[in-house]
Amino acid sequence: MNTTLSIPTPQPTLEQRLADLETKLEQFKNVVTTNKEILNSHEASLFLGISKSTLHKMTHHKMIPYYKPNNKMVFFERTELLAWLRKTHVAAK
Repeated sequence: MNTTLSIPTPQPTLEQRLADLETKLEQFKNVVTTNKEILNSHEASLFLGISKSTLHKMTHHKMIPYYKPNNKMVFFERTELLAWLRKTHVAAK
């Protein structure tokens, strides 16, 4: 008979959750309003409104334009991301 006890993990307080949301909102506002031309993975995922894991899968399958200097970090050009988004236009009826 297995009688192991699991200790419940503490849930974040409402104040902690609010502070986390405020931080994320500020990051999003910075990405959207900045004139920065080259974005890292985190900024690109915020800019596109997708998760970092989805962005990683898209780069892995070469579905999205990106740069990988010295075979290290992945970067994205804002204008290329916008062009990529716009090429999937669906006409209205």
